[in-house]
Amino acid sequence: MKHVINGIIMSAIAFMVIAAVMIVSGQSVRKNELEKTVEHAAERAIGSLNEKENEEISREEFIEIFMENLAMGIESDSEVVVSIMEADPEKGILSVRAVEEYRNPLGKAGTVQAERTVILEKYSVTEP
Repeated sequence: MKHVINGIIMSAIAFMVIAAVMIVSGQSVRKNELEKTVEHAAERAIGSLNEKENEEISREEFIEIFMENLAMGIESDSEVVVSIMEADPEKGILSVRAVEEYRNPLGKAGTVQAERTVILEKYSVTEP
């Protein structure tokens, strides 16, 4: 009887440790994924300004390019709320905040967020 109780207690402890590791690693994986995806999407949106130098890009098209790149990059099952703080294609500025809401393995809600501001620098070379 003593060995059965000991086995049940050890199994419960092992379950708690595995659940804790899954929760912590899941949160860090989601945060890393969101940060990398927001960074990549913002840089691609700013890069589209360089590709289309001769064309005029509206603010809505600029945001749409960012949102398409963001949607392609997120693979996890979650809900992402994106706040556009600044989007100006003429000045080459894009500032966004993304908040991802998800459920951990125990069913509790969790959130991670990422912010990114990207500024396009235009250099001009003048000969002396």
